[in-house]
Amino acid sequence: MDRTSPHRDTSAAPRGYHNDRRSVASTRAPRPRFALLGSSMAWHVLSAALLFPTAGLGDDYQPSNTAQSFPTLEQAEAALRAAYPGAADLTFERILSETPTHSVRLYALPTVAPNPPAWSDWCNVAGDYASGQAVCDARRAITSWPNLLSYVETDSSGSAGNGEGYRGECQDLTRNERTVLGYPQRWRSCPSTHPFPKNITGANTCGGTHPPQGGGPDLACGKSLVSLTETITVTRTSCPVDALTPLEKLNADLSNNDPDTLALEQNPINTERLDPRMKPADRLSGYLCLKEAIESAGVPFNLTSAFRTDAYQRHLHEIWNKWKEFDDLTPEEIQACQSRKKEIKDELDKHGLGGLHIPPAKKAGKHPQGLAIDVSRRTTMQQLEARFSAAVIKGMAGRCNLTYPFPKLDRGHFEYKLAP
Repeated sequence: MDRTSPHRDTSAAPRGYHNDRRSVASTRAPRPRFALLGSSMAWHVLSAALLFPTAGLGDDYQPSNTAQSFPTLEQAEAALRAAYPGAADLTFERILSETPTHSVRLYALPTVAPNPPAWSDWCNVAGDYASGQAVCDARRAITSWPNLLSYVETDSSGSAGNGEGYRGECQDLTRNERTVLGYPQRWRSCPSTHPFPKNITGANTCGGTHPPQGGGPDLACGKSLVSLTETITVTRTSCPVDALTPLEKLNADLSNNDPDTLALEQNPINTERLDPRMKPADRLSGYLCLKEAIESAGVPFNLTSAFRTDAYQRHLHEIWNKWKEFDDLTPEEIQACQSRKKEIKDELDKHGLGGLHIPPAKKAGKHPQGLAIDVSRRTTMQQLEARFSAAVIKGMAGRCNLTYPFPKLDRGHFEYKLAP
């Protein structure tokens, strides 16, 4: 029989069942009709809405199924699931899109994997089988066909692709004419707990009460006939630059609550805890030697920093780095950061870090070792640089066993010259 011209059983027996008194022509099995189903199937409803609300200061969370937005994700998720009964089981699936100011979170009904593929021909044989030949054997038993029915594969890729769908025929190879009495197919079905297939690209549409069967690389199984999806759009209107770590916390974490940490915040000059090599009594080396050399050149020596605790050093490092973070923000983020930016700018100016082109050392710096000092860039260094070259200033420091390592990046910073 030509596969494009199937004949259906018209006897009073249940569909797919035949007796041996019918003619050969009337016992030829009907070829099932296959429907390739796309994303427009009636039971696959997409209801995701990408909303971009105007929000005030603080992150804003807008569910797609409510008119109200919320200040926290937890509140938005609760509202999303309470919007209508079917939404109660919605769970977070993935981030659909993300920019510095917005992100869209997708929520969907949970799905499970389908059952493993099985062979069937529900148009003619009830039940699922382990192979195409097993389907043909069952078909022969149902029809009491006198000869062997052999499974002949005609489409190894399957009508739905990926080896799924219509694969072959049950043929009586003993007859001179081509006799077909079944069409074995290979499909996946859904478990009874999640009986509805999703993302299906092909399906067995044969009549009867067989479970929904289908195929496709993204096939999944859900609890509902409708595939519901909703979204929560997050509008980030809070400042992406974090606040400074409280100095008290840094002091507890890094300096064992050293009382000098908080004292340095009020007065950054602590020479008492400098390494003795930085302040020998003979003043032939160290910072006092440099002080005399600078003053003898007619330039005021204005010390701005000496010993620092680890916590205070980290504090300065954090101020400088957070200030630089504002350089990478969008105009919208800058607008949301006005108060934070002023807070950090005040700290930057207070500690005289605005003229630095490299960050203060985060750890293992010379200041916490008591082996470095800073002098004023606005007074001492400005006048020194107006009179002397960087090489002369380095020579002045060298005669005091000091180095001037960063004449352009960290003007006014001098360190003790350690032996190699």
